[in-house]
Amino acid sequence: MGYPVTINSIVQQRIRIAVPLIAALTIGGATLGAPPAEAKSGDHGYIKGASMFACINMFTCPSVADASAQWAPVWCWQDHWSAGRFFRVTANTKQRGRWTGWLLADRVSSQPGVPHC
Repeated sequence: MGYPVTINSIVQQRIRIAVPLIAALTIGGATLGAPPAEAKSGDHGYIKGASMFACINMFTCPSVADASAQWAPVWCWQDHWSAGRFFRVTANTKQRGRWTGWLLADRVSSQPGVPHC
């Protein structure tokens, strides 16, 4: 008739397929499973020009300084329940010189991946 199929031949065939596949997945998984690189606190983002606040609640903390368009270090982010996301930045301002305060996130382009405050 033909080639007799035995349990041993089926097992050997599956092992020949499985071993290289497992090796490839293990090696690929080691490189794909690495955590993504993150920016550090203090990496620069571009401020489009905006009002800076002393705290993230714009309703209780009025704008205290105006930052012109510039690259500035971004330290961290914080969410406000109604106003949205803010970044803590150190920027040159008209009223206070170099000052650290809060900016609405939509006023910072090229946003670095900084940690939560």
